[in-house]
Amino acid sequence: VSRHDKRILVEWESVKHDKITLIPHGINLESFGRKAVSAVRIAEVRSRLRIDNGIRVVGVVSRFIEWKGVQYIIQAFKTLLKHEPDTVLVLANALGPYKHDVLVLLKDLPESSYRLVEFEKDMPALYLNFDCFVHVPISATSEAFGQTYIEALASGVPSVVTMSGVALEYAKNGVNCLVVPYKDAQAISNAVCSILDKKIDVSQMVEEGLNVAQRG
Repeated sequence: VSRHDKRILVEWESVKHDKITLIPHGINLESFGRKAVSAVRIAEVRSRLRIDNGIRVVGVVSRFIEWKGVQYIIQAFKTLLKHEPDTVLVLANALGPYKHDVLVLLKDLPESSYRLVEFEKDMPALYLNFDCFVHVPISATSEAFGQTYIEALASGVPSVVTMSGVALEYAKNGVNCLVVPYKDAQAISNAVCSILDKKIDVSQMVEEGLNVAQRG
């Protein structure tokens, strides 16, 4: 599903190039973004999550699996809250074999500071409630593709990412996203702060991200 997968097959498994066909995930990009999603839908999701206006949202769309790196996001958010108290962490797709460990880590946070969403029926509207999107798999080979990377870009949400899956093909630090090292909670916290506090040109980064999503 990505050029990175192809490289693994060729270099690790000795598969011949002519035996491989690249078929990336098909994503209906027209479903994402403010042109496609009404303000009513956005407000409905926000109301369902019990997030007041004026509260900024750090969004994560990731199953609870160790290699997804959610544990580092939670550690980062704990630090972030000291400087950004009017912020909520939303963890969507909150199911998986690592859930117990995640719940243990969340005990260090005020219950009012996070939301767990096992299933969201209106994902395009959920993305548009995020002020910052974070996806930080713990190695280059963790993700095969990572559809959520592209959905966030198509939604116009500034992103903090690690280089994994399809991010290896598009991610340019400071241009279309902020790239952080693997397993680095402090770097995640710093990057999210940079976006929330507009320490960088967020609008330009979002525009570049939209260009990436549209090119496919």
